[in-house]
Amino acid sequence: MGTLFAIDPAAAAVVGALALDQPLSPTATAGIGLVIASGAAIIWRSGSPGRDAAVEIRA
Repeated sequence: MGTLFAIDPAAAAVVGALALDQPLSPTATAGIGLVIASGAAIIWRSGSPGRDAAVEIRA
């Protein structure tokens, strides 16, 4: 859940650039890439069992 909250500012910057024509600097674009890459790395390194385990717990 924490990883999802880390991506919120990046998503807001992309929406602002696409929907509101706000400029997105190269530094902001690089930051968005780093946030997404770090979130993916955290999930990958955590060995999270994923959706299948959640379904199994509910059953």
